[in-house]
Amino acid sequence: MFLDCVYQIMTQFPLAFEFNLKYLKKITVHAFTLKFGTFLCDNEKEREVLNLKQNTVSLWGCLEKRKEKYSNALYNKEKTKGCLFVDPLVVRNSVWTALYSRWIASEISSLKEYPCEV
Repeated sequence: MFLDCVYQIMTQFPLAFEFNLKYLKKITVHAFTLKFGTFLCDNEKEREVLNLKQNTVSLWGCLEKRKEKYSNALYNKEKTKGCLFVDPLVVRNSVWTALYSRWIASEISSLKEYPCEV
């Protein structure tokens, strides 16, 4: 939910973020994959008890290695100083299709490949 809010703000202010939508999508997807220790547990104390820094890979480290891939070419620090005043009108918001619709094409093609037998 929070990352979708970030997406909505990014669409209203494309110059205000150093990272691009690919970066945001990668974070959103990996928040649920359990491939990284970054999003495991509810707080830092739990992560320390489980020694996650030593036993898992950090998503942030992996993203940092590919920083140029996830940089926003439109970012302009000078034009985005101060607060961002978000337009709260629902009509300004949009469905994050790159995230929420990513399975549809594969599901449709799998239905064509494996038709239901009656």
